[in-house]
Amino acid sequence: MKFEWNNIEVLVGNMRDDCRATENLMQFKYDAVVSISRGGCIPGTMLAYLLDLPMFVAGVNMYTADDKPTDDVVVRQKLYLPEDVESIIIVDDISDRGDTLNYTWNCYNDNCKWIKNISTATLCTRHSSKFVPTFPGIKIDHDDWITFPWDTPKSSK
Repeated sequence: MKFEWNNIEVLVGNMRDDCRATENLMQFKYDAVVSISRGGCIPGTMLAYLLDLPMFVAGVNMYTADDKPTDDVVVRQKLYLPEDVESIIIVDDISDRGDTLNYTWNCYNDNCKWIKNISTATLCTRHSSKFVPTFPGIKIDHDDWITFPWDTPKSSK
């Protein structure tokens, strides 16, 4: 399955709309977008611009330094947020198995006690994901490789 830029723009626009609806319903405002590197950086940047919010990067993934899949979460940088950030939305491209999003959500929930609201958003979520994002994007019911416009030939397998 291959996403094109116009698909990404629509999906990130949907994320923005979902965020605004949640803010209105729950009566709070998001303070920041947290993008999971690498796949969440582009949609996270787009969402941060649309919501006019600062963006932070969580250097977390399920791949080794040479891009081989692993069963363990690899933390590439310390997960940090300033104490004036109380409501965040964590963005990734896909919730494949859900391990990266689950780990990142738990890190912020357990280590940043001042955070009151944590939401998650992805462009797409596999049917088999153990972690269902707050805003799951498109639900994928197959195991085919997903290609995004920013993928390089090496990353597209």
